[in-house]
Amino acid sequence: MNDYDNTNILGRYLQLLRKDKGVKQHEVAKAVGVTRATYSHYENGRIIPPTAVLALLSSYFDIGMDKLVDMALSEKRDEEANIQGFGVNNLDVEELIYYYQKMTDDDKQLIRMIVKDFYKKKVKG
Repeated sequence: MNDYDNTNILGRYLQLLRKDKGVKQHEVAKAVGVTRATYSHYENGRIIPPTAVLALLSSYFDIGMDKLVDMALSEKRDEEANIQGFGVNNLDVEELIYYYQKMTDDDKQLIRMIVKDFYKKKVKG
């Protein structure tokens, strides 16, 4: 995976976190001490934030620094986790996990049932 792909994954994840928090780019930029344009470059995958900024983003979004660093530096995992013919990249999986963790136990059970049912139909179909 080249540097652009890594920053694209990290950038898309930063955008997801920001939108989920309901804030604008300039608010995040101010909180971490960069310009809005610089922060925009992080989200658009043009540049990887320096370690000090990753630490501030980690704190701001209340997410582990290791997760942000992993996204900034990781290699492709199993050719983007190509699962049963569906191209699933690391960000897709991270996004699903992110929202899944916010669900109630009842909602998680429902999602598991839906996924199992979908898989059974797909395998038999």
